[in-house]
Amino acid sequence: MTDLKIEAGKKYLLRNGWTMSCYAIDDDETEKYPIRGVLRNPSGGDFLDTWAVTGVNDVDLKKGAYDIISEAPKPIEVNFWVRVYPDGEAGGVFCAPFVDEDEFDVRPIAQFKIKRTILPGEGM
Repeated sequence: MTDLKIEAGKKYLLRNGWTMSCYAIDDDETEKYPIRGVLRNPSGGDFLDTWAVTGVNDVDLKKGAYDIISEAPKPIEVNFWVRVYPDGEAGGVFCAPFVDEDEFDVRPIAQFKIKRTILPGEGM
């Protein structure tokens, strides 16, 4: 399924979009499903499951929704200010709040800070 080296202590992305936290890998070479992990259901509820070294989860070793496809994407910290001007338009994204300086002809009527943690590809 995957050429990814699966390691305990890392998070992985599953085919269905969920994530799995690998907590152990059984050293017994006769074990069909030596990879142990916790599935993270986005709507709530976690449960334990096992995987083959290839990342396959299905008992028949076929493609399935819970197969490991890659490492889980690392979260990105988003932290910026948005300014709104009298014409109702947002004036861009800034790393700091507006400071009343004489060089600006038009001052914003409002500003707000956006600070979130998102995953790559996730919308704001």
